[in-house]
Amino acid sequence: MFRLLIAIGFALLLFLQSLFVQTVHIQQGADHVFRYGAVAWFFVVLFAVLPLLFAVLAWKWLRDAGGAIILLIAAPVMFFVVAPQIIFERVELTETEWKHRREWSHQQYNADIAWSDIREVTKVMKEDLSFGQKWYIGYDITLKDGRQIKFPSNTVLTAASPVIDEELQKRELPMNLRKTMVPKAQ
Repeated sequence: MFRLLIAIGFALLLFLQSLFVQTVHIQQGADHVFRYGAVAWFFVVLFAVLPLLFAVLAWKWLRDAGGAIILLIAAPVMFFVVAPQIIFERVELTETEWKHRREWSHQQYNADIAWSDIREVTKVMKEDLSFGQKWYIGYDITLKDGRQIKFPSNTVLTAASPVIDEELQKRELPMNLRKTMVPKAQ
């Protein structure tokens, strides 16, 4: 029963998190920066505090020292697994460049691309049916020298996509669209 309460607690927190916009858009002149904001940090802290609350319940009410220790260990692990994404993931659009940054485990997706080096772009839309239908957006970029750069779909890139699309249109760069839909259950 206690494990079910923990699962319900995390599921409710995930649902609550899905109701809020976690990214911020900072515009300084013609430059745009998209990154995670205070709301994302609030939920990171909640995801770290929730195991602490259940550890206290396990210790005080259930007299389960082993379970309490596991939950106490889970709290900082939850924080340090999610915090790098919140710190490092960002998209910057300047007059001359499109910069994309991911956390250290996904650094292969970090790139600074000059707008003048882009031949064409494919906007990749992936359907997510976790809490209602929504789309996560990524981009596959082909450079004039033939190299291809992939920016996989993520929350910050999805938030930046209207400005990216506008910039691509303004610069008259060709953009294709590819949708990946989740098959419907029959």
